[in-house]
Amino acid sequence: MFKLGIKAFSILFILSFIFLIGCASQQKVIQPISEKQDLRYNFTSDQTLRYKTNNTLTQTMEVRGNKVTTEVEKEMEYSIVLIKQDIDKSMLEFTINFGSMNISQPGGDMKADLNNIIGKSFTMLVNEIGKESDFTNIENITYFLGPSEQSIAQDFQSVFPDLPEMMVNVNDSWTAIDTIEVKSVTTAANDLEIVTFSEYKLIAFEQFEGRNCVKINCITSANLLITSTAQGMDFVTKVELKGMETIYFDYENRMLVKVSAETSGNGSITAMGEEKMIIPLEQKITSETVLVE
Repeated sequence: MFKLGIKAFSILFILSFIFLIGCASQQKVIQPISEKQDLRYNFTSDQTLRYKTNNTLTQTMEVRGNKVTTEVEKEMEYSIVLIKQDIDKSMLEFTINFGSMNISQPGGDMKADLNNIIGKSFTMLVNEIGKESDFTNIENITYFLGPSEQSIAQDFQSVFPDLPEMMVNVNDSWTAIDTIEVKSVTTAANDLEIVTFSEYKLIAFEQFEGRNCVKINCITSANLLITSTAQGMDFVTKVELKGMETIYFDYENRMLVKVSAETSGNGSITAMGEEKMIIPLEQKITSETVLVE
């Protein structure tokens, strides 16, 4: 998935107040390379890319003076194939191979039923620097979390890190601004908006998992807004997040190899029913997406 960290966390599965009321690798630094490198993505028809993602969210809320902690673990594996190649965009088909999601909370543990998404496919367009657009069929791929139906759309809005249009070398940097909007088409009635600012810097050339890669660090900050309706109540969740991503990109084959992130932030959930309640919250997120050989 990944533009991970703040972005893929849609990004990934913020838990609102509705739940309360109802392997180490050897890395070898490559000798400095004098030529600037082209880091634009290159998808080819003869390859199938498989990625595995692991994401963990710890959220602590303060409800009437009591701290309530929720932990979410989500894992997914998917394949990507090139369907069509235009001048500067690739149409990619994603197929979900595996998925699991477990939630630990004071009211009792929950396990999402992800069987319905296994084997399902959707397409998107991705340009050479990793911008996604024109999703097809993704909002119709859903799973159940307790009684509510959730779409996988939020998990795939930002899969690829934003890479530079220009040729780059060590110490070169670039920035990107992303706005993600996901409108609910399920019974959960959750609408999501995330505005993210990212500062990237090429740190080194390294061998990673037997591939010649560039190592890129990315500092991210984001504002997240979720509006929800459940059990006759409206919820507004606002969170400010900051994080750090580390990216390994195979510059010879121009493909993403790994992206990992640690993100944290503070915010609040406003519940509006017979009475208005504001619940402060803290979040810590760890995310990782790895190319599966």
